[in-house]
Amino acid sequence: MPERVPNLTKLRSVAVLSLPLVELLSLSLLLLLLLASTTAITAMVAKRELRSHDAAILSME
Repeated sequence: MPERVPNLTKLRSVAVLSLPLVELLSLSLLLLLLLASTTAITAMVAKRELRSHDAAILSME
């Protein structure tokens, strides 16, 4: 029975140490998702601007 206590303590310390790592990974994933969505929105807006610019040039000719 005394052997289980150090194992539980060791397991608890590993869990406590791995928790910030999991939080850091989830935060990194969230930031990556935010960057990807921002890039996609920027690309859509730029495409729309380019189309309206092209239409304005074509209407002048």
